[in-house]
Amino acid sequence: MTEIAAPNRVRLQRPPQSSSQSPSVDEIDRDELRDLHRLLMEEYRFQVKINSDRTQIYLALSAAIIAAGTGLLRIGGGIASILVAAIFAVGILVAWIAMKAVRQGHAYYRAIIYKKTLVEDLLGRHQHIEGYGHKGATLAVETTVGMASAREILDDAEKWLSRPLSTKNITGGLIRVFQIIMAVEAFAILALVAMTIAENQ
Repeated sequence: MTEIAAPNRVRLQRPPQSSSQSPSVDEIDRDELRDLHRLLMEEYRFQVKINSDRTQIYLALSAAIIAAGTGLLRIGGGIASILVAAIFAVGILVAWIAMKAVRQGHAYYRAIIYKKTLVEDLLGRHQHIEGYGHKGATLAVETTVGMASAREILDDAEKWLSRPLSTKNITGGLIRVFQIIMAVEAFAILALVAMTIAENQ
């Protein structure tokens, strides 16, 4: 738990890892830290919502592109095949942009989690409350597995922030979905090209 400099002041330093470290004299008002924590929680909710909304839009757009392309395939003919190939090419671009957006959005999300965890550490909210057996018996906001890794987040922030996305979590799974969409559309373009060549021979 971070040492309290005065009743309403918080010392801006991590608990010393060794006695040789000299303490910092910088301090911040505890109420200011609470306000900052409140702002970070609002930013956290904003990032979750915007990432969710944006992903839904990209998924709906990708589905519409595939539906439009397959619908035009029924018409047949050389011009229709060219148009369908162009539509699927746009679909590949949209899915690629969607993957980039999901990755970038998750990077912003992680940055907010780090800041929130840092402020909670300064406020002493990661201290386990005695008398409760559950490891989550703290006053920190730790609703996800990632949030609950406070020591990992604070001790090696660069590693935690830059760790690769796993397909086992939702964000990694969404990226895999967009990769599959890209692969399907690329295959459709190749199939159209092969069919067009075969028809012209």
